[in-house]
Amino acid sequence: MALIDDIKRQFSPMGKMTTQLVIVIVGIFLLINIPIQIAKLFEFSLKPYIDNWVATPDSFERLITRPWTIISYGFLHYGIWHILFNMLWLYWFGVLLEEYLGKRKILPVFIYGVLAGALLFLVAYNLFPLFDGKTAILLGASAGVMAVVWAAVTLLPEHRFNLIFLGPIKIVYIAAFMTVIDLLSLSGGNAGGNFAHLGGALMGFLYIKQMQRGKDLSKPFNRLMDGIANLFQPRKKLRVSYRKSANRKERRKETKPRSSKRDYLSRKEKVTVTETEVKDKAKRQQKIDKILDKISQAGYDSLTKEEKAFLFKVSNEKDA
Repeated sequence: MALIDDIKRQFSPMGKMTTQLVIVIVGIFLLINIPIQIAKLFEFSLKPYIDNWVATPDSFERLITRPWTIISYGFLHYGIWHILFNMLWLYWFGVLLEEYLGKRKILPVFIYGVLAGALLFLVAYNLFPLFDGKTAILLGASAGVMAVVWAAVTLLPEHRFNLIFLGPIKIVYIAAFMTVIDLLSLSGGNAGGNFAHLGGALMGFLYIKQMQRGKDLSKPFNRLMDGIANLFQPRKKLRVSYRKSANRKERRKETKPRSSKRDYLSRKEKVTVTETEVKDKAKRQQKIDKILDKISQAGYDSLTKEEKAFLFKVSNEKDA
């Protein structure tokens, strides 16, 4: 089928991580909600069981018994409009962020945002008197989406989206509008979700600021994921062959000869080449840092065509 072929193509090495993440979240939505609708035909509700084991609870005591929910809630949606808007925001801002940082940055930003959102939700519900005696659960990808949104805004504040009826608007204004709404709704009916949104937004902002200072927070996450992926890959078998020498004379012939003057010059040349490569890498990193500093101060639009092309080339090389 064409649909299955398209999905396979998106999960190939050339596919975008943002699209892969959207497909996974939508797939989980279907796997959960189709059985829920079938169960309703028999007047049975599956939601309480799913909430109990997938959504993040509002108490640290319950969280200890189901620690995975601090991440799993970010992949749980019930309403069509809920997942629709989350996936649209994730795709729009995720593709933009992936274009400049590469595909290995998207999933770490999203997961870190999910974790930060759950943490702020738990702190708020156990700290403020307004929530005493009230119970709540946290679900939805909004915190992770807000992390991606604010990461893109922090990196490219001058970038513009063309909105229907409004025209081109800087993405920093769009994100600021969304965050102001969350701040004005902290005591409303979806207070837990609003706190989670703020936690994700803060994480996205801090992620880019740390990256601009030379600290890549995605490295430990990617090392962990690579390690997990390697566990499921078959190990290559090493073949060792032995050849017996007929006598001592043959073994003497097979021993390594002494280093000659030509070998010494060859090694010296290799060392020189290595030192040159190190210097080239250092100059290249300085150029990258200079471009990132320019983006943080004046925005992406302030770059020259050569600087944009260089940044795009570097991001693609990192994904290779």
